Amino acid sequence: MEHSEQDRLWIWLSSIEGIDAQSFYSLIAGFGDAGAVYHAETGDTRLKKISLVARTRLESAQNEAYIAELFTNLEKKGICAVSRLHPAYPTPLQDIFLPPPVLYIRGRMPAPVEHAIAVVGSRRPTRYGLDAAFMLGRDFSLAGVTVVSGLARGIDARAHAGALEADGPVIGVLGCGVDVVYPKEHAKLFEQVMERGCLLSEYVPGTRPLPGNFPMRNRIMSGLCQATVVVEAGVKSGALITADHALAQGRDVYAVPGSIFSPACEGSNRLLLEGATPLLSASDIVLVYGWGRQAGISGMKLPDPPADPLQKRVYDLLVDEPLSFENLATALEIETGKLNSVLTIMELSGIIIQLSGRVFSLPRV
Repeated sequence: MEHSEQDRLWIWLSSIEGIDAQSFYSLIAGFGDAGAVYHAETGDTRLKKISLVARTRLESAQNEAYIAELFTNLEKKGICAVSRLHPAYPTPLQDIFLPPPVLYIRGRMPAPVEHAIAVVGSRRPTRYGLDAAFMLGRDFSLAGVTVVSGLARGIDARAHAGALEADGPVIGVLGCGVDVVYPKEHAKLFEQVMERGCLLSEYVPGTRPLPGNFPMRNRIMSGLCQATVVVEAGVKSGALITADHALAQGRDVYAVPGSIFSPACEGSNRLLLEGATPLLSASDIVLVYGWGRQAGISGMKLPDPPADPLQKRVYDLLVDEPLSFENLATALEIETGKLNSVLTIMELSGIIIQLSGRVFSLPRV
């Protein structure tokens, strides 16, 4: 990718640890452009807009060797840096609150980003939520819609899995560097998302998944999309932050109705009371927006039951709801070592999936 000099300097300034989007724009406002920041003298009072630690790091980066090493490392890792000045920067992000000064991308971003929907929800979903997320991800993909999510455990991962099942475009927006796999068990999913679309982050490569990164990450997910769909969310779910960003950005918010008895649905059901549009299927959005294809959107089914008798017993226990390892061991009345082996075989065979907290479920396909 070709970069202008100002483009390179935006990427340089954004790469310095301690300079987030807000301090970045404060510096640009104070100096006029990134070039003036690069040439700023030690002690320049305009640098007081950032922390002392950030100033020290900036001063050590005010040389061509730093910039050369930065771009060399990006190239080695197959990471593309796109500043807000570059024509490839996604247009939908230009007008959101604190647009990311630079986006780091692994894979290929759909260009232009259009007909995109964010599908988000709880990291500790119910079986119902997992099934709904997979169905929506798959059916949006079948309709030609780009599925955007955060690659987190639970709803995010299942939405991506559904989209990948339909071989559609996907974007995973991260709260860490695009070269950092988080959570680690999603390494294969990260690779698949890169193959079918891209991983995207405003955080410089190598950035760890710090808790404070994720609320800011959510504004990018909603900002890329015309609508955000909250599949299932408790009252403190980060998915509700994404919905708030969407509303502030003038985007639409949908929520999948959930059980009134389930704490996992309390936040998403509350969105419906507050005016979010109920969503029952992907076609509800596709038809309203006049997007893409309708063919191929259909129901879901369970995987075929296994022939092995013990695996079949596990399968039958999981038909109605996910169960923890302890509950399975109690119901089956077998040793934990033997159950571990059986569950590992079934997971590797794709018969079951493991959720957080060693809870197991049957996937819907």
